[in-house]
Amino acid sequence: IVPVVFGILMWKPKPFGALLTLFGGVLLGFLMHYYYVKNDYFKISVGTIEEVRWAIATLIEIIFCIAVFVLSGLFPSKDEKYNSRVSKFFNKLTVPIAPEQDEDSSVFQDAIRLMYGISFGLTGIMFIIMGFPSVAFLSGQLAIGAGFLCTGVAGFLYFKK
Repeated sequence: IVPVVFGILMWKPKPFGALLTLFGGVLLGFLMHYYYVKNDYFKISVGTIEEVRWAIATLIEIIFCIAVFVLSGLFPSKDEKYNSRVSKFFNKLTVPIAPEQDEDSSVFQDAIRLMYGISFGLTGIMFIIMGFPSVAFLSGQLAIGAGFLCTGVAGFLYFKK
């Protein structure tokens, strides 16, 4: 969800930052679940119950994802076409949508809806996958529920005409 939310709010992070956030976050989540939540392999939280370790792991993952995404913006792109597209995109975000629609704005709205649909779908799938190992706990059930909610929103955005 970090690339979706922060991708609209910030123009400096790069696509590789969004991909690294997505895949790195999933990998970190699996590693944290196995080595920290289930086994406390490094003995960081001796005596702490599993639910608390799950919450700590979630906080660490959120901090990791935000940091990776924001830090990707520190490496400026040398591609002028990419910089121009990003600039035009954020200029369109600042201009209110006019009641009359021309062909250009409907294509833009379709592209934004598609982008959000795909992002929500991938995020929903990630929540569902991450929730299954902890399905016996409320946090796992909530994660799976949030995943199905995200995939439902994705379906609505993707298939809406």
